[in-house]
Formats: sequence, structure tokens, C-alpha cells
Amino acid sequence: MSAAAKEEVRVGLRQTWGGLLFAMSLVVLLSLLTYDWRDVSMFTAPRNEYVRNCFGLAGAWLSFCLFMVFGLSAYLVPLWCSLFGCMLVFRPGERVWPRLVWTLVFMVSLMVVMDLMVTSEA
Repeated sequence: MSAAAKEEVRVGLRQTWGGLLFAMSLVVLLSLLTYDWRDVSMFTAPRNEYVRNCFGLAGAWLSFCLFMVFGLSAYLVPLWCSLFGCMLVFRPGERVWPRLVWTLVFMVSLMVVMDLMVTSEA
């Protein structure tokens, strides 16, 4: 396989991953926006008779897990997924891994700051 063919395959894979990340960001965003805490039966019994999340029980659990791990910063997860998806599609020569690491560092620090703000007001 020639170098040009390998580069074409690499760009094609990056574009595929970018499209999947962008689609995943839409799913996560809609799942978070239609989250109802009564859909998941961990904290309430009985749970809703009909799941109100637009992606059903899977979307309810996805939203629940994101809110439990990230708190209100969970609303940034779809933003980061769509930004990385666009970067993979429109900038095929750009390195993604350093930006991904710094994004995770930013998310963790933002979670800590938001938690400090919430607990200091209580």
C-alpha cells in the first residue's frame, strides 16, 4: 500500500470517527435535555410508568450517570464531543490527543470549582 493510500485511509477513518462523535453529541445532548430523575429507579420507587427521556431507558441511564459523575458540567460533554468531531472531520492533520488531555483536565477543574461554589452557598 502506498503512502498516499495510507493517508487517504487515515483521513477516512478520522472523518468516520468525527461523524460518530458528532452524532453521539446530539444523542447525549437530547438525552440530557429530556432527563427526568424519576425515570431511573435508583432514588425513587416506583419509577415512572413511562420513561420520559427521548432515548428511552438507555438515555435515562446515560443522563443519570453523566449527572452523577460530572454534575452540571455534564452539559459540556456534548459540546466537547461535537468540537472534537468537527476537528477530526475538518482538520485531518491536527493532533487530537493533547487537546483531549487538556479538555479532561479542564472538565475536572471545572467540576471542582462548581462543587466548591455549590457547597459554599449551602
